[in-house]
Amino acid sequence: MPKKRVDILAEVEQLLDAPVMIVFAIALVPRLARVFALNDGLQWPDARGYNEIALNLVSGRGLVSNSGAMIARAPLYPVYLAFFHWSGMGIQAARMVQAFISAAVVFPVAYLGDRLFSRRAGRAAALMVAACPTASYFAGTVLTESLYTLLLACAMAGLVAALESPSYSAPWLLLSGLCFGLGALTRPSQLLLLPFLLPFALIAGKAVRPALAKWVLVAGLSTLCLLPWAVRNYRACGHVVFGTLKTGESLWEALGPSADGGPGMDRMPRIERADEADEWRRDRIYRREALSHARQHPWRTARLAVVKALRFWNVVPNAPGYRGAVPCLIIGFYTLLVYGNAAVGCIAARRDWRRWVILLAPALYFGLLHSVFVGSIRYREPVMPFLTVLAGYGIVHLMGPRKGGDCAAPSG
Repeated sequence: MPKKRVDILAEVEQLLDAPVMIVFAIALVPRLARVFALNDGLQWPDARGYNEIALNLVSGRGLVSNSGAMIARAPLYPVYLAFFHWSGMGIQAARMVQAFISAAVVFPVAYLGDRLFSRRAGRAAALMVAACPTASYFAGTVLTESLYTLLLACAMAGLVAALESPSYSAPWLLLSGLCFGLGALTRPSQLLLLPFLLPFALIAGKAVRPALAKWVLVAGLSTLCLLPWAVRNYRACGHVVFGTLKTGESLWEALGPSADGGPGMDRMPRIERADEADEWRRDRIYRREALSHARQHPWRTARLAVVKALRFWNVVPNAPGYRGAVPCLIIGFYTLLVYGNAAVGCIAARRDWRRWVILLAPALYFGLLHSVFVGSIRYREPVMPFLTVLAGYGIVHLMGPRKGGDCAAPSG
């Protein structure tokens, strides 16, 4: 067997050691508890929208909403839900499996911490992910957060492993490209993440040309994953669409006259000529009107950007129904713990910043994106695991070395 295959298998075997498996089991407990405590998890409009498309898919109508919209949602999550409806297991089974999906984030997080810092840092980060209260909440909700968080964490783990390797590490590149592609089919806001990651990948790579080649391979594989969806959309509307045709309405929600920085699709004014048009033209009309309104009110747009950023990074929930003393205390304490220790980790590993700075790229990307679109801690959820990797190292640094040493960030 080639040496690089042995190395990869050894890394996977090391990742699945007893301590990380115990952390996975710990992570499952609050997530499964949330599944059983939250009834059917369809309390949010987006959740009902995903389930609606899944039911239409099972009934033979295809990936279409009840209103007839063909490209309103990315396909992967409705397909996931449709499997459970088709098999007769129902939405509760989908949510139970989602609890396992959410708990499985501890594996790529442990790997990233181990690879970039130390095994202790990886285990500390995994334990922090296991304890994340918002991850447990979203595990029981019929939304994309749990699935997308795992896909993005695996995509980044594969990319980091490939960049760290002196060889081309085809299995890691394949894992990264596939997960980035599936991630974009789950949450289309990710579509520009790979271009955004390019300079970070070049910084993290051992040399510029091999790093660029690896990024190109990952981006190519990701694009191949998106092609069937783009072809289907071209047949549906006559235009190439890699994401969805909801961008215009989302921009109108975020920049239009009723925008306040948070979700408000139900209260935004409708544009009559747009709602009478087909999906493609409707998306273009809403997008044009949103950008026009933003240009006409630059100071309001700038103020909204700040509000959205604060909502995205808020340490407590933004939604009024979730701002009770107990959720604010639990979520606030956890979030501040991650932020504070991540800052410590960044400072402690500053000499080796070129290796780990790529962990900040998803947080920067989605943070900037949701300074334009609506801001919510929901959209921050997929980037929290990368901050916990840094926080894990920060905790280990504060604890100091133990016998045998396992504290300092590697400098290789």
